[in-house]
Amino acid sequence: MTGRRAGADAAMMQTNKVGRQEVIETLNSVRTIDFVHVLSGAYCAQHLPWFGVNVITVERTGAGNV
Repeated sequence: MTGRRAGADAAMMQTNKVGRQEVIETLNSVRTIDFVHVLSGAYCAQHLPWFGVNVITVERTGAGNV
């Protein structure tokens, strides 16, 4: 590979050297409030805790989960 593409690949390799544990520790201090009303948002909010994010879900009384 030559040119810009090779530079982009090298940059991606540098980025991928970060371990998963380091990423989780970084996101451990993040707190998110979830006000979603559609399924795609709930799906996203479900995955954030897997990476250490503290998600607080706010729902309408009596409405339940999406």
